[in-house]
Amino acid sequence: MHGQRPEPGNLAPAGAVIKAAAASADLLRHRGPTVVFHSYEEMRRRIDDPTLDVTAESVLVLAGCGPAGMAMPEWGNIPIPARLLSQGVTDMLRITDGRMSGTGFGTVVLHAAPESAVGGPLSRLRDGDIVSLGAYAGSLSAEADLASRSPVLPEARDTRGWPVLHGTSETGHGRHEIRSIRVTSNVPALITAKLPGAQQMMLIERYRHQLPRGGAPAACTSGDPGDHDPLACAAACGMKLQAETVLAVTALTPAQAGPAFLLERNRQHWGIENGLHHRRDTTLGEDASRIRAGQSPRLFASIGNIVISVLNRAGHGNHAAARRDLAWDRTGTRALALLGL
Repeated sequence: MHGQRPEPGNLAPAGAVIKAAAASADLLRHRGPTVVFHSYEEMRRRIDDPTLDVTAESVLVLAGCGPAGMAMPEWGNIPIPARLLSQGVTDMLRITDGRMSGTGFGTVVLHAAPESAVGGPLSRLRDGDIVSLGAYAGSLSAEADLASRSPVLPEARDTRGWPVLHGTSETGHGRHEIRSIRVTSNVPALITAKLPGAQQMMLIERYRHQLPRGGAPAACTSGDPGDHDPLACAAACGMKLQAETVLAVTALTPAQAGPAFLLERNRQHWGIENGLHHRRDTTLGEDASRIRAGQSPRLFASIGNIVISVLNRAGHGNHAAARRDLAWDRTGTRALALLGL
């Protein structure tokens, strides 16, 4: 890629990149002591601490931000400590296993691999280790016996990143439906600023396709339901795949609501949609209603809710069929009996 080059060495034996066009020329060859942050939270907590042992010659390291650890967010452009900014420092050598925005500037070594979450070299760095960058020579090394050290791995909640945590696969009513949920407790500050109670963020994906007349093929029924590939299932049936994606937040903590619980509650939402709104809108004709004056629309909706409640209590699952059946009773006594009259 133009303006970037790999950086081998004992800090990135599987490679890394640096955006040379955005770097400071005097930092492309640099040697200095490290200040290591093993998580984004630690970095935000310590970076502006007035007691932080950091100088303009220091090398800032942010580990645990790769694809396996945190789904590789754009956190690589580590901020300059406030104390150094006040002294006129505008750039420092920074190293991370994450990435940064394409519009970001600064001397930042990105995508250091293997990443910290899988025990890569950055997970074995400690404050004060001497690191050397020779960008033109293509080297990035630490003057330390990294192999003899134990890695500092991300916390358990960070190791899962943003993978599929739970999935379901069901066939019935002539179709195959696959649902999956991805959950993270690392809710972005942009969301928590507007929703302070948000504890978890989830991405729910729902895929469905029609089944052939001969029934569901093995691709739709065999193996772990959570591992079914929607595209492969639809292709095996020769059917078009439909997809729906929902991004949501909840105030429930991971201890209160796990992935399976959240996915099931999302599905029950459709029970509310079908059991109440569809019956009001379609079966009772609310969508087609031309009632507009005053409180009449609200009264009409209230009567509809009473009808739905009465039929539900009487055990009528098919409300349209129940209304047709009751309509044959011209005396109205059967309808009154449902009300206990």
